[in-house]
Amino acid sequence: MSVKSLIKSLTPPILLDAARSLRTQASKTLSSPYRHYAIGRFDAKLNRDHALPRIRARYPLYDRFLPFLAGRLPGRGAIIDVGANVGDTLLLMLNERTPADETLFVCAEPDPDYFALMKENAAQPMAEGYQIILENAFISRSKDDRITVKHAGTATSVKVSTIEREREREFYTLCLTLPELMEKHAIASRLLTLVKVDTDGWDWDCVMSLGDALRTASPLIYWEHWCETPEQHEGYSEMLDYLEEMGFGAFAVFDNVGHLIFTLDADRVKSYHRYLLKALRGEARLNYGDGYY
Repeated sequence: MSVKSLIKSLTPPILLDAARSLRTQASKTLSSPYRHYAIGRFDAKLNRDHALPRIRARYPLYDRFLPFLAGRLPGRGAIIDVGANVGDTLLLMLNERTPADETLFVCAEPDPDYFALMKENAAQPMAEGYQIILENAFISRSKDDRITVKHAGTATSVKVSTIEREREREFYTLCLTLPELMEKHAIASRLLTLVKVDTDGWDWDCVMSLGDALRTASPLIYWEHWCETPEQHEGYSEMLDYLEEMGFGAFAVFDNVGHLIFTLDADRVKSYHRYLLKALRGEARLNYGDGYY
């Protein structure tokens, strides 16, 4: 008799059944394309390659300021999350608020896979009474055909003509401006308290889709400042001019893992933007610097 057979013969059947059950469950978990991750008091279903758990484990301040900010805005307003992904930022913000606040959360995500996960993740807070609207749409000034291209748990918008279709996974979906989104759901611009945008390089286009609506609204605007192409560089420059024209004169800049770097005015944030473009091109690097007085 082999050692393995001997052990099995001496092990009570109830323990053998428990071991088989655990082995089967572990196999299912490892083969699943999804994972579960606790975001505050909510359970979030993520695609297995989603970077959020890894990044938050390494950088404690990552994705902390925006929920803190959202939790201190007046109630009975509207918060719009553009590029909502699987609803992880939504859940972070909801941890800072209660249904009694009567804050309306509007989340726009164009990718159908991420949108489906966001619907699942929003089910629990919606059942608790939070007011949440989910929209499967691009937000843009342009009505160009666009697709989403996914990588490591995030997605970006790409114009159809710029990539070879047979090499990428493509999705076409509705395209709205922010005022069109607000009109669709009967949201008055005066109720808008916060607009968060994270669209991997196209945030400027989403923000500027507000157009003249910013003349009757004064929301806080939180965006990811990522540019790696001339079009994006010009777009962010145009967006900063637009925001300055609309009366936005004070900006705060964070690094990509949540540390506040500095606050500055419109002219200096434009200088910072020009430096970022040089860094992305490999023309500049900041590990330490020189100063003069």
